[in-house]
Amino acid sequence: MSGRAQTSSGVLTFLFTDIESSTRRWEADADAMRVALEAHNEVLRETVAAHGGSVFNYSGDGMCAVFASPRSAVDAAVAAQRAVELPVRMGIATGEAELRDDEFFGTVLNRTARVMSAGHGGQILVDGATAALISGVDLIGLGPKRLRDITKPVEVYQVQAPGLRTEFPPLRTVDSLPGNLRPPTTSFVGRAAEVARLRRIAQANGDRQMESVHAMNLASLSVVHAAPVDALEFSGLAIRTYFDSGSLAYVSGPLGILAALFDRLGDYEPAAVISAFADTPVSHATYPEIVTAIAHLREVLGDETYESFARVGAKMTTAAKASYALDQIDRARAALLREETQ
Repeated sequence: MSGRAQTSSGVLTFLFTDIESSTRRWEADADAMRVALEAHNEVLRETVAAHGGSVFNYSGDGMCAVFASPRSAVDAAVAAQRAVELPVRMGIATGEAELRDDEFFGTVLNRTARVMSAGHGGQILVDGATAALISGVDLIGLGPKRLRDITKPVEVYQVQAPGLRTEFPPLRTVDSLPGNLRPPTTSFVGRAAEVARLRRIAQANGDRQMESVHAMNLASLSVVHAAPVDALEFSGLAIRTYFDSGSLAYVSGPLGILAALFDRLGDYEPAAVISAFADTPVSHATYPEIVTAIAHLREVLGDETYESFARVGAKMTTAAKASYALDQIDRARAALLREETQ
């Protein structure tokens, strides 16, 4: 491909892109998505070539490009981001790579993919190695982040430029579950063992409401400690206990945690359905991040799609809501456990 001779091996900069929520777009209107994707690909091809890079692979609804210059990669990403109409996440990383049989090899490719995956549509992220090699670019330091399949934390920066969005949800990283939840400000943080003990005491005393409260706090602690499987399990326990004890007015509390957690995991349909019956004053007081989650869901899904899912939840009885939430917990938990074993 054009430019490949100048980017054969050595220290190279890679740009990976991906269209956010592409599966939903294909399902909603495949013909429109096909046209939009071709326009998207054309913009990226022309922009990469104009900045001295070369596209060497297409993966699903994204592409992979390589540059000899880190600054050229960033400039290409900014120009492309301004031109594309679809919400595209972009990740850039720099490191040693080797070209063999027309394929690039090196840990930098995995790092580029993980940096890209941490972002959101409209966002450009770069790793610390790239940031150290460029000047004259406005970067926002997001700190060291733990990325999947990478042992050491990676310094991540967001590119800021005129015409680009500046506000995004938290990064989708291992140390901070993807999406919109922030670690809850609670006196129980760091006291998981004590909260678990209190839950067992409440259970032994038959105090189902306090058992639910402690289960909900354990779900919050699990979010703080980046343990989504545990967060799902304790959310389910709180929902079951509230429901079984007849404290139906309080079920919306753990449902709020669950909706925002699904949003973080990128599981948008159940997040939207559950958010419809978690959007209550009780849920806002228990876990105010539900408001941010709903705003993010509207942005990712679009108002029309979000409201269609929300209407499904709004029509459910309380028993159906609890049953739906518990089914989704079991499904998501099984998927996460399978992921961990791969």
